[in-house]
Amino acid sequence: MLTVRLLLLICKIHKLHSKSIDFVLAFPQADLEEEIWMEIPLGVGVDVESDDGEEYLLKLKKNLYGLKQGSHNWFKHLKEGLTDREIDPCLYLKEGLAVLTYVDDCILISTSMQTIDELITSLEKGKEKFILTDEGDIDKFLGIEIQHFENGSFEISQPHLINRILQVLQLDKNNEWSTATKSRELPGTSILSKEPKGKPRKYEDRWNYRTAVGMLTYLQGNSRPDISVHVHQCARFSIDPKRVHETAIINIGRYLLRSRERGIIYNPDKTKGLECYVDADFAGGWQQADADSAENVMSRTGYVLMYAGCPIHWVSKLQTEIALSTAESEYIALSQSLRE
Repeated sequence: MLTVRLLLLICKIHKLHSKSIDFVLAFPQADLEEEIWMEIPLGVGVDVESDDGEEYLLKLKKNLYGLKQGSHNWFKHLKEGLTDREIDPCLYLKEGLAVLTYVDDCILISTSMQTIDELITSLEKGKEKFILTDEGDIDKFLGIEIQHFENGSFEISQPHLINRILQVLQLDKNNEWSTATKSRELPGTSILSKEPKGKPRKYEDRWNYRTAVGMLTYLQGNSRPDISVHVHQCARFSIDPKRVHETAIINIGRYLLRSRERGIIYNPDKTKGLECYVDADFAGGWQQADADSAENVMSRTGYVLMYAGCPIHWVSKLQTEIALSTAESEYIALSQSLRE
């Protein structure tokens, strides 16, 4: 998503033209290089066995979803019509044009709409004969809604994903959760630990902990950096979550209840370039109750990359080695952020 946010910012700053396209049934558009046979599916309406008792098989001519080489074949077929770049294998560049694709969803940005239309025509009528649909202006991408405003700013949000999270946590079934006393202004402030002797989960039979963590991780990485540190803390205990970890997930959900329609508003500032803000919390997870755990003395790294005054990438995670001082933890965080 870093590349997506960066391209959208560049498009707004330089007032470029943009479109989104969708490849229809992407995988079957690619040919197979290997010889693959499959059993005849039930319901096809042909005899599975021949007169001599041998079983008929089907020989595949096209790439199918479910094949282990399916993604590779589609990506290779796509590269026949476009030339990728090493900085991002999903990014294709040529003079006056940038193409970003994720499986079958594609964003086109160019200095002129004519260039975009010419590329779409060449993809459809070239030797590859891509089958695609023109989705028009970029207002959705990978489940992320992009709302454009007249002043040149835009907002990235994921209300549908948040609603799914609330459904998984069953916070949408009871109206009392939407009241001021049941929702939360902040997702949480406490530091979590393993709690090996803690109480077991209360709602283990109602929702899956890992499912909720996975959905929250995708949400925080795309449009909600305000819950990054909280989601990362909960993700650390996915193997054996206790009631305190379950409560932390529910608290994040109660926080999202108040702001399910909100996301990040980007208002590009042409006077600013690429900036990096980084900080470290030295041994911030240490607790007297679990003083002997090495994990609790790991420092936390947090940084955000900004372009034109807008966040394009953010991270909140534990460092991989134990820092012996505040200064050392700061240097480790700085090193991690500059590598990105």
